[in-house]
Amino acid sequence: MSKQISILSIDGRGVAQHLDLKGFREMGFRAEALHSHASAQALLRAADKQEAVEIIAALAIKESINLIIINLDTDLVDALHLMHQFRRRTSTADILLVATSVQTEGLLEERVLQAGADLFVLQPLPRQNFIKQIRGLLRQQSRVDERVKIAGRAEFIWENTRYQCGIANISRSGVLLATRINFEKGTVVSINIFLANARQPLIVEGEFVRVSTQKDKGIGVKFTSLSSEQVTTLERFIAQHSSEALEMVYY
Repeated sequence: MSKQISILSIDGRGVAQHLDLKGFREMGFRAEALHSHASAQALLRAADKQEAVEIIAALAIKESINLIIINLDTDLVDALHLMHQFRRRTSTADILLVATSVQTEGLLEERVLQAGADLFVLQPLPRQNFIKQIRGLLRQQSRVDERVKIAGRAEFIWENTRYQCGIANISRSGVLLATRINFEKGTVVSINIFLANARQPLIVEGEFVRVSTQKDKGIGVKFTSLSSEQVTTLERFIAQHSSEALEMVYY
């Protein structure tokens, strides 16, 4: 893989857990178990559901975790609650969630995906096949995050003032607006994005998430809702303009 992927496993299977982690490490992943963090484990024993979410989220951010694998059959945490709360936290939005279970109930997968999981895997499944599914998920996430520099502009209204600015780069998940105005993090605005050669602007809702301090200064905006048609439009546009690789990630 082009970069090392860090995995945090939330499970309670003892010896089998260590064998699985060893298999992941042999395939080039940095993998560790939640129970290997003594302080987190000690806190979880006495924590309620929301405290458990906060502990695991803080640990994942501190350790730069890319992927969390959650065994739904463990009694360590309330897995559905954990996934649902993760998806409500902006700070953990880029962490992928994979849920596993030996249960075969027809509604289980639907409930898990509704809770925020990116992938549900029914066990037992050979490790090679499991890792193949995870690699596919990571490739998909890479396409989502691919950014392209474009010649375009954007318009939005903030605090009763209309702003027009250029676009530094865009992906399916957000856009970097080329403007130096000050703003409050978390502000949500409706943005008209005028892509090159497009007949109509792309009208999306976005949240101000950060200011870039790199060479291309601007406001990083994360899209908060996209229709399937808008996703298709962005993916087609990015595919047509993705020849220039970008080194900086802004949002």
